[in-house]
Order: sequence, then C-alpha cells, then structure tokens
Amino acid sequence: MIIVLFGKPTCGKGTISKMLEKDGYFVLGGSDVLRENSRTKTAKYYNEAQHALTTGILISSELLNKMMTEKISTIDNPNIVVEGYPRKIKQAEHLLTLFPPEKIRAFYLEVSDEEVEERIINRLVCRDCSAPFSRKEPMQSKKEGVCDHCGGELYQRIDDTAETIKVRLNEFNVKTLPVLEYLKEHIDIIDIPDLSSQEQYEFILKNL
Repeated sequence: MIIVLFGKPTCGKGTISKMLEKDGYFVLGGSDVLRENSRTKTAKYYNEAQHALTTGILISSELLNKMMTEKISTIDNPNIVVEGYPRKIKQAEHLLTLFPPEKIRAFYLEVSDEEVEERIINRLVCRDCSAPFSRKEPMQSKKEGVCDHCGGELYQRIDDTAETIKVRLNEFNVKTLPVLEYLKEHIDIIDIPDLSSQEQYEFILKNL
C-alpha cells in the first residue's frame, strides 16, 4: 500500500506519517530526501539541496525525481507513506511511474496560510528521527529540547523562517495546487476533515 499525503507545510503530514510509521510503513519525505543530500558536501546533490533549503525555492523536478528514484530503490518495504512529494506536475507524472496507481491512496489536509506561518516559526524537529514538535501546545515535547520518541536533540530548521515560508506558500499555491487537479484525473484524492491528528490518522485507516 502506498499512502500519499498532500497539504501545505505544517498541515500535519509529518505527525500522521509518524503514526503510520509505527504501523510498519516506511516514511518517504520529499524534504527528508533533500536534507539527506544537504548534510555532507560529498552527497551527490549537496549544492542543489543546500540552495533549495536556504532559499525556500523548490528544487527542479528533474533532480528531485532522481533523488526519489534512488531512495526508493533502497527501500525494502511494500508499505510506504509519501509526504512532501509531488509538488509539481512533472513530479506527479513521475510518481505514477514509481508506483502503480491502483496501489496509491492519496489524502489532502487543509490548513490556512495564517496557521501555516504561526506553526512554522514555532516548529522544532528531532535531529535524529525527524519527529515534529512545537514550542507551543499541544505539540510541545515533554522535556524541553528533547525528542519524546528517541531522545534526540530538537532544533529549528534553517528554512523555518517567516520570510522563507512566504516563498514556500506562494510556491505551493501557484505550483502545487495544480498538481492535485492533475492527479485527480488518475487517482482519488480524499479530503481529510479538520480534526485532531489522532482522528485524522484513524480517518486515513478507515479509508485505505
């Protein structure tokens, strides 16, 4: 089963992905693949990944498609959660070649631009397992600066700034929303109601 989660930054894709990971799914994040390539200068796509993360401008579809293809080739698990990808039409076309359309279950989580900005400037992420947290309730960690899941250090991403998120939101509204319209011609995309993360997670399970 391939679950694809769509939505603006901070809509809850990461939280739900972590819940599904506990059920045995492999979480494949477009942003995570980028960050893997940005960690060391010897990474194959280091320069391109660094530029995308520091400016907020989406990396080219050709490069991200290559990154995703290479990453998928290393995954030995038929159950995958894809989040943060695809964000452009060419990526959506590539997604349909990576996985059989009949095995894909896609969901969309709605959130306002104003809420996105508020969440972004308060977001923290585990340096080890990438679990999402916030400086504010209800997503605060039990111990300040420490991941509840693995004990790793919590940090703020270099691209989580008010300036960068405005660029990312514009990219999403202009370039990513048309992706949903394109994919609807090939697969069903189910809107997830405005519920708690637990209720959204249960909603997904009921609609697989």
